[in-house]
This record gives sequence, C-alpha cells and structure tokens, in this order.
Amino acid sequence: MRGYKYEIFPTIDAWPPGQSAPIGGMVDPPRKLIAVSEQWGPEYMRFTGAHELGHVYLHQPTMQMRDAPIDGSQPAHAPEEREANWFATDFLMPRKLVRARFEDIFGTPPLTVNDHMAFHLDRQNPEDILRPEPGSLARESAIATCRRNVHDQLTAPLHEQFKVSVAAMAIRIKELKLVSD
Repeated sequence: MRGYKYEIFPTIDAWPPGQSAPIGGMVDPPRKLIAVSEQWGPEYMRFTGAHELGHVYLHQPTMQMRDAPIDGSQPAHAPEEREANWFATDFLMPRKLVRARFEDIFGTPPLTVNDHMAFHLDRQNPEDILRPEPGSLARESAIATCRRNVHDQLTAPLHEQFKVSVAAMAIRIKELKLVSD
C-alpha cells in the first residue's frame, strides 16, 4: 500500500482539532499511516479503510478525514471525498463481480420486482418492496440482504459476500442498475 501501514483504533480524535464529530478514518502522510476507527463495526471499517486508501492512490493527501456520515445518509461534498468513495466502492465491490454474484442469485439483470418477487424479498411487508417511497433504497436493501435465490435455495446475502454494509451494497446495486424501476 505504497508503504502505508493500516491501523485500527478504538476511536480517532477529531481532525482538525476542535472538530466535534467523531471520524471513521484518516490518512496521516508524515507517519505513512491509514487509521480507522473500530467504533462503527467491521463493514464500515473496511469501506473507510478502502476510502482512505483511495486518497493515497488518487490524491496527494495531507491530513484527510471523511466529510460525510459513514452510514451513507448524506453524500460527500468535496470532489476528493467523492473520488475516494468511488475508489472504495470499485475496490470492495467490483462491477463485474457484483453483477456475476447478482446473476447467481436473481438471474440476469435488471431484476423486475413484481408481486411474487416482492413477497420473496420481504414476506412481512412486500408492499414496501413493490411500491417503495420515491428515492428510497428499500428494494436494493432487500436485495442486498436476501438469503434465498430465485429457486428458494439458501444463499449468502450480497452484503455479506462482499463484507460491506447493507447501505453500501444497496447503493452499489442502484448504481449498477441491477433492478428495474
């Protein structure tokens, strides 16, 4: 990793000093260190580590940190942060591999969500999948967590196969247009 060490810390102090929000990770170029906080769990740690690695490969990092919540609820604002997110996404969830794994479970994309598929994805609330709120990732999240293929055989959910959060996999499914609107 270009001579960088990867270290996990219980928490990471705010940078720059005085910032109040806890941060998920940072690059410390003088120490050649990628630091990741363990306070959000393994899936977020993987994405954050890949994000920070993106800064190392794409930018001349000074002291970097994420400028958006790590849960994906708001997009990154700075172009460098968006680029590091794209790097992390492609690094952890390569387009061809995601598509191949999706096809193994659901068949050739785009997946059409009809009554039968909505019930397959969420037996408790199929209506939420059939008619999701505009802009929601309900369908994509249900697909990311689905434990049965189209033949009703057990399978590992996509988010577990790629060791990423449900939110990260749902966003990737949407980006790759694997589900029809």
